[in-house]
Amino acid sequence: MSPRSRRVVLELSPDILREAIEHRPEEDAGLRLALRCLMGLGVDRTLLTAFWEALRAEVDIGRRHGVERAFEAVRGAATAELA
Repeated sequence: MSPRSRRVVLELSPDILREAIEHRPEEDAGLRLALRCLMGLGVDRTLLTAFWEALRAEVDIGRRHGVERAFEAVRGAATAELA
C-alpha cells in the first residue's frame, strides 16, 4: 500500500467507527472493512476487538462508556500509526 493510501485509510477509518457508535450498524460491511484495514495497518487487534464487543453489547448500561473508551484507544493507535 502506498504511503498516501495508508494515510487515507488511517484518517477515514476512525470516522467510520464514529458513525457506527451513533447508528449501531453492527452488521455494516463498511465497519467491518474499517476494522480489518486498521488491523492490517498495525492497530492492535485487542483494541479493535474491544471496540467491536462494546458496540455489540446488548445491555445499554455502560455500553456508551465502553464504546467511547474503545473508540478513543483505536483512534489514538491509528493516529500513532500516522506519525
